[in-house]
Amino acid sequence: WPEVESKLYEVFMEGREKGQAIRREWFRRHFMEIFLSVYPNTNRSVLRFSNRWFQGFLERHQISLRALPEDYRRPVINWLIFNRRNSQPSSLSASSQSFLPSASFIPPLNRFATSNIFNVDETPLLFEYLNGYTYNPKGDKTIWVKETRSGWNKRMASLVLCVFADGFNRVPPLIIFHGKGNVYEKEKNLYHPGILVEFNEEAYMNEKLFYRYLQEHVIPVLVGRPSLFALDLCSAHKTESVLQLLHSNHIIPSLIPASCTSLVQPLDVSINKPLKGMTRELTDEAILDCESIEHFEKWSVGQRRILTTNCVRDTWYQFCIEKKGLVESVFRKVGLSLPADGSRDNELDIKGFQGIEMGDWRIQENREQLVLEDTVLDDDNDEYIVTRK
Repeated sequence: WPEVESKLYEVFMEGREKGQAIRREWFRRHFMEIFLSVYPNTNRSVLRFSNRWFQGFLERHQISLRALPEDYRRPVINWLIFNRRNSQPSSLSASSQSFLPSASFIPPLNRFATSNIFNVDETPLLFEYLNGYTYNPKGDKTIWVKETRSGWNKRMASLVLCVFADGFNRVPPLIIFHGKGNVYEKEKNLYHPGILVEFNEEAYMNEKLFYRYLQEHVIPVLVGRPSLFALDLCSAHKTESVLQLLHSNHIIPSLIPASCTSLVQPLDVSINKPLKGMTRELTDEAILDCESIEHFEKWSVGQRRILTTNCVRDTWYQFCIEKKGLVESVFRKVGLSLPADGSRDNELDIKGFQGIEMGDWRIQENREQLVLEDTVLDDDNDEYIVTRK
């Protein structure tokens, strides 16, 4: 199954590039999803993920099972310390304080406002949300689901989200479709105005697109204030041009250590899964609202792209209203928006870490710091961690 292997390897490489820990069960689950998308008429009950095929796949693509670091806590602790150190509020100069009544001056608890602490992540978005399961009468030997349109479940896009620690929506979702820019020119007036749309051959974020996304959509909403930016180790995120852009706009990039995104990246911890579920439900409702399934099946790929922008926008709007508290909570759970003096470290809630307290960096200056690698730009007093793969 060369097409299945190719797609599985591509998804594997994307996951490893982002530092995701991948085990056999991950391969089994994605193999099933991809196989059923390539061969939709296959009976799932007879589909097997055999050990022989899996070992052959690993050998053909030169993939080996490597042990994770014994102390996986080290990079996470180092990341927390990095964020805490950079979050210490800057003390006002004596001349500045002299103009403030002593009783009215309350020192800030964090250098960054919650409106300037944010996370960006990219996740695959399928045109077809068939996931291999449906309710069915007991005893039936043949279980099938009618696809909305042949081939749609093979068409993937990427959804890029930007969330802020205060839970407010400032940057519209970005959908990256597979294709060329001339398609966008034909359809752009039909996309939902609340969605950003891009096209490229990979349907994936690259350095040029990421740079423009930051410059045109993220940086303007930060209004020049110091900002803390949590992001994974995707190669497009850590190029010299991107780091220079962040530095020149007072943005501290907090690169999440490899294999730790599921532990400390807000979008992965609490947001992506419920958001995808809501998107699936709204898409199903939109399909049912059509005159008939037969009518809907005649839609072109372009019409489906337009529908996708509307469904994603409706989902995002609903999510931002209903789940604002969830977004605020997850930023505190992973320590990104907690007071820098350690007064609310009891809210830290990272899987595998119990009773962890970071405290006040100013009091614990001699505390061991587990630095992985620093890249310091000219005239820069802040730290930039670049973790080796």
